[in-house]
Amino acid sequence: MRLLTRNAIFSYINETGRSAFLNGKLIFISGSPALETINIYLLLILASLVASWPLVTERLRWHSLSGQPGVLCVLALLPAIVLTDRFVP
Repeated sequence: MRLLTRNAIFSYINETGRSAFLNGKLIFISGSPALETINIYLLLILASLVASWPLVTERLRWHSLSGQPGVLCVLALLPAIVLTDRFVP
């Protein structure tokens, strides 16, 4: 996805000649080779989950879920999402 975004921006600059909107922020588009091996999003998600664990466990208790059928429905769909991702090529 990052490569497609970078190519689209370069194509726009090439066709229009406008590059002022970048303001020196091209490094964020191209990424850092040192960070390519680190899955930063997964680390941030896990850190957020650890930081909010007491609130998450409170929201996942039955007395909390019984009052919010929408959340219960989303949680019921999670196994289907995981199984679909695992078994569909």
